[in-house]
Parts: sequence; C-alpha cells; structure tokens
Amino acid sequence: MQHIRRMLVKYSHNKILLENKLEHLQNLKETCNFGVSGTDYTQLPANSNKIIQLVEVQAVQLAQVQQEIQVLLNDINHVEYLLTEVDTLHKQILELKHVKGYTWDALAKLMQLNINTCRRYEKNACKILSDKLDAQVELNNFNLDFTTKASM
Repeated sequence: MQHIRRMLVKYSHNKILLENKLEHLQNLKETCNFGVSGTDYTQLPANSNKIIQLVEVQAVQLAQVQQEIQVLLNDINHVEYLLTEVDTLHKQILELKHVKGYTWDALAKLMQLNINTCRRYEKNACKILSDKLDAQVELNNFNLDFTTKASM
C-alpha cells in the first residue's frame, strides 16, 4: 500500500510539473523559427548549415517537451482513474493527506472525524487502490502472455 501513497504524492508533483512543461512548450512555440521567414542569408557564410541546425535543435526540443508532457498526462490520468474506484469520502481523505500534504490532525478537523477514523479510511482506500492496481497488472501480464503465444 506504500506504493499507492507514493503514487499520490508523485501525482501532486506531476500536476505542478505539467503546468511548468506546458508553459515551457508555449514559450518554445513562440520562439521557434519554423516556417517561411525573411532570413537575411547575406550575413551567413556560403556553405553554412546554421539555419538548418537551429531549426533541427528547436524541433528536437519541441518534440522532447511534448513527449514529457504526454508521459505526465498518462501518469496523472492513471491516478485520477484509480481515484474513481473509491467513494467520495475516501477520495477526499487520500487527496488531503497525500496530494495536499495535510497532517492527520488538520485532516481530522477539516473532515470532522476522529483521527483514527481518518487513518482507517485512508488505509482502506489504499488497500482498494492497491488491489485495483494489482488486478490491472495481472490483466496486462495476461494480455502480454496471450499476445506473445498467439504470435508464435
């Protein structure tokens, strides 16, 4: 169940990182020199690949950032999907504790519940999510085995 807790903490970091990456992507798109432009070629040596190299570097940077964004989105969507597997109360406790970083005391006061009750709900929710995640892994392994055997 500890992996679920780590996943939820990573989820909050990924959301912040995603915002930064999206901003970086926007800045890259604004500064890229793709397309037709009025470049003054008289300033460059006759056998220069400087313009082509600059466009290639910018294209690679853009593709890398887009790929990083996709990985973050996949991770975020996976956690959000898993959180649909628990009821609202359990989800709130998980988000407050692991995503927003509330202490048990602050969480219990906010939820108007006993600290032990909050801990029990958190543990139950982590167990539900852990079981769901294990079932997904088993299904993926089964599908992989089935696909491998079918292709032989």
